[in-house]
Amino acid sequence: MPLQAGQVIAVDPKFVLPGLGAIGIENNFAVGIDGGVRITKLSDDIVFL
Repeated sequence: MPLQAGQVIAVDPKFVLPGLGAIGIENNFAVGIDGGVRITKLSDDIVFL
């Protein structure tokens, strides 16, 4: 099904590192007439906890 203007999608790849845990990132996009518009405000920088 093709995406349509006005829809919102989340792109959230995750990776599991055996013995260490999981890491991932999520970005949300609004589908516009000319393409995706990122609506996630947080940085893509790595955060160590």
